[in-house]
Amino acid sequence: MPQELALYGEFSINETILYFGWIYGLKTKDIKERVRFLVDLLDLPPGKRLVKNLSGGQQRRVSLAVAVLHQPELLILDEPTVGVDPILRANIWNYMVREAKEKKQSIIITTHYIDEARQAQTIGMMRSGEILAENAPEQLLKMYGCTSLEEVFLNLSQQQEIALKADTPTKSVEKQFKVRHEKKSEGLGELDEKLSINGNQTIVRDWEYMSCGYLVYLDIDTINLEYYPDTSSCTKAVVEGKAWGCMYIKSTFSEALLERVKRIFLNNLLESVKHTTLSEIQVWLDMTNHQIALVLQRDILQGFDNFTKDVVKQCHVDSTLFRPPIRFETVYGSNRPVFTNFAAPGVILTIVFFLAVSLTALALIMERNEGLLGRSFVADQFIIGVTATEILFSHVFTQFIVMVGQTLLALLFMIAVFKVDCIGSMVGVIVMALLQGLCGMCFGFVISAVCTHERNAIQVSLGCFYPTIMLSGSLWPLEAMPKVLRCISWMLPLTLATRAVRSIMLRGWGIEWSHVYWGYVATCAWIAIFMIVAILIVKL
Repeated sequence: MPQELALYGEFSINETILYFGWIYGLKTKDIKERVRFLVDLLDLPPGKRLVKNLSGGQQRRVSLAVAVLHQPELLILDEPTVGVDPILRANIWNYMVREAKEKKQSIIITTHYIDEARQAQTIGMMRSGEILAENAPEQLLKMYGCTSLEEVFLNLSQQQEIALKADTPTKSVEKQFKVRHEKKSEGLGELDEKLSINGNQTIVRDWEYMSCGYLVYLDIDTINLEYYPDTSSCTKAVVEGKAWGCMYIKSTFSEALLERVKRIFLNNLLESVKHTTLSEIQVWLDMTNHQIALVLQRDILQGFDNFTKDVVKQCHVDSTLFRPPIRFETVYGSNRPVFTNFAAPGVILTIVFFLAVSLTALALIMERNEGLLGRSFVADQFIIGVTATEILFSHVFTQFIVMVGQTLLALLFMIAVFKVDCIGSMVGVIVMALLQGLCGMCFGFVISAVCTHERNAIQVSLGCFYPTIMLSGSLWPLEAMPKVLRCISWMLPLTLATRAVRSIMLRGWGIEWSHVYWGYVATCAWIAIFMIVAILIVKL
């Protein structure tokens, strides 16, 4: 029985005794019989009361009941009668004396109540880590000519002080035994940028107003147009962060563009070059946000391409003459890729992984600090007890249910709220997400086994989040990383899993593809590695 409580506060009294009874290898029937006896002996409260709701003295009595429950051959109690009234203290001592005599139990007790120790067969008096005397109570009283053990201890302490000051041992303290303890962005949805336009708001389908006709072809779902009277006010809006870009269409745009096209048809290329500058559209972009700038560039060019095709079609000219010589066709995905579809697989797996880490990162720390973990392991050394493997797997089974709920909720938001495309098997995505959650739980066990304080575990968990999400290919492709970072990335538990889920959702691949099955293999391997490491650390 340790001096600290070493009990789980969320258990009731009956649950606590039943738990340790099973650890000690007792049958449920025998446990219930012992409970009835111990309730009377220790005057315990009703069995349904939670341990955390008991007073300090009542909690100590429950801890004592757990210690004597299985009637061990060797019983070590650290101040079992602290906070106990005199009558109950006498009952406890009578019980222990009876057990020692009738059942030949060896009972070692530490106490600062010297007089109550008179009932023991042998007493060892210790001060400052040194045993001053060890003998039967009557022999000590006779040897030092005292009437009480407290007086004996006082005399021995005074003699020890004299001996230490003189740096020589005294005759009364024949042997000294030294006692020493060994230390053991915004933005996964559609973009809504503002693009400042310096031009006329009136849109008329006429050759003299081709600039206005071009604006019609800009994607209004992506680009929000605002009109400014001049170029300076337009660019000022970009400088002040009120707009992402500024477009300037010259007043000669329509005439120059029409003249440019005519010269091309008349094979007068030199004259056509003269009108090139006059028919240009100037665009200033805020390139600090690469994704927004990239989308603006794409939509501005795509809008102009659609505009020119429509213009030449109205002129009864084959639009293929103005088509670029390079044609892009998609194998997977669409011509207008959405960043949400790229980032969602990695982001979801990262969320599931670190939510699972939070479930287990503090589990062993709390049990270790409460003393419950050590008490369970002590039972394993002497009786049946529980092993580190059993404790870890019990946490896995209980927390797995919570993790499944978290995972399904995250996937539901991904599909229903963010409208992420999934052309492959949703079952494969769910299985991978659950495996990543299990992997996160095992990683949390490693953190919990290594760290000794809650704050350290939280700091380690948070410290792993940013490198993982940046290096696992969730937000940035692996091919764009330096070789050193790419090597590190391949060793992360989320990298291959992210690639596998992305292949399932965006390419429709199945388990027969190497990208997919290696994701499953790597995740299972990391689960095994983390679990083995956690078990080994806990056993140390």
